[in-house]
Amino acid sequence: MISVEEAIKIILGVTPKGNIEELPLAAVAGRVTASDWVTDADIPPFDRVMMDGVALKYEGINSGNVKFKISEIQRAGEEPKILTDENTCIEIMTGAVCPIGADTVIQYEQLTIVNGFCTFDTEKIRQGQNIQWKGRDKNKGEVVLKSGTLIGPAETGVAASIGQHRVKVKSLARVHIISTGDELVEIYTTPKPHQIRRSNVYALSHLLSTFLINAFTSHLGDDISEIKIGLQNALENSDVVIITGGVSKGKFDHVPDVLKELGVEKLFHKIAQKPGKPFWFGTKGDKVVFALPGNPVSSYLCAVRYILPWLRQSIGQDPFKSYTAILQGEFNYNPSLTHFLQVKLEWSDAGELLAIPQPGGGSGDYLNLVNADAFLEIPANSSGFAKDGMLFKTFPYREF
Repeated sequence: MISVEEAIKIILGVTPKGNIEELPLAAVAGRVTASDWVTDADIPPFDRVMMDGVALKYEGINSGNVKFKISEIQRAGEEPKILTDENTCIEIMTGAVCPIGADTVIQYEQLTIVNGFCTFDTEKIRQGQNIQWKGRDKNKGEVVLKSGTLIGPAETGVAASIGQHRVKVKSLARVHIISTGDELVEIYTTPKPHQIRRSNVYALSHLLSTFLINAFTSHLGDDISEIKIGLQNALENSDVVIITGGVSKGKFDHVPDVLKELGVEKLFHKIAQKPGKPFWFGTKGDKVVFALPGNPVSSYLCAVRYILPWLRQSIGQDPFKSYTAILQGEFNYNPSLTHFLQVKLEWSDAGELLAIPQPGGGSGDYLNLVNADAFLEIPANSSGFAKDGMLFKTFPYREF
């Protein structure tokens, strides 16, 4: 049995293939870039006016002129007009190219316009104001976005502005989630008194959908031949296999033995934690296998704490999405195990993240996950007692 720290180190030490695919811009929301984005033009591509108003030569102000004649109008999208007289100005719209010869834009709010002439308080004007000069942000050929960036709405806008109509992104892992156990039945059936509906695969599939992964799911009974055939098929057709159940010490927990027979190398089995101690992890070539305990909370915790960090790292992201929260209350636990406590998260008026324990019915109590937002990680230590007000790492599994 290994520690939580050892387990996560081993898992993150397994590097996936990292394939790349090219997709249309409209199809890459939420994906991760697989190449640097380079601008095909200066940004902005011209001297861009930032306010509605008038454009003029600042030299005219320096010369003592206090009244400027409006000679014409420059609209956005038009070729730049030419300003030659320092005593005149051109009315101009936001987004237009600055007229040739002009170097300052004064917004309407600072102007008084009467009979085609404008006046303003010259003491409040700065040369070059309200103009975004060509190439101010980036020059042509410069990198505007690094490889390994998550593509959100802002990134999509940047891609469109630099002509990235097709984008290279990191491929999504092919994931197969398998539930095991004769006691499990389909969700559309009515269980007998000794049966339950299979829920883990649906919860895990939903969890992985945050990575845009559309996982394939299946179920295997406790027959060892059925398990062998099912796992062999999953290994042949997937990059990642996630199994729930069949990894403990029971007489029908065949998964570890079958994985060994199929040539999957065990990297560890059992973590000194509660819940989720029977967790098994291994590889076969570039295939990765996570075999989780069957109890719903144990399965879900292991996915949040171990599988999600691996998936984040596999697409070039920071593996950990965790916070530090203040425990509200006191908690006794087995000092030889790291304990993951289900907590509700709240922000205090002072901006501190508070973790309120949500007592439940143990690792089989899926309903309690609905009441909580995260798992608070209480490290193994000699006291076995977590005090009110102590700080702990916290791993959210929903927005809070």
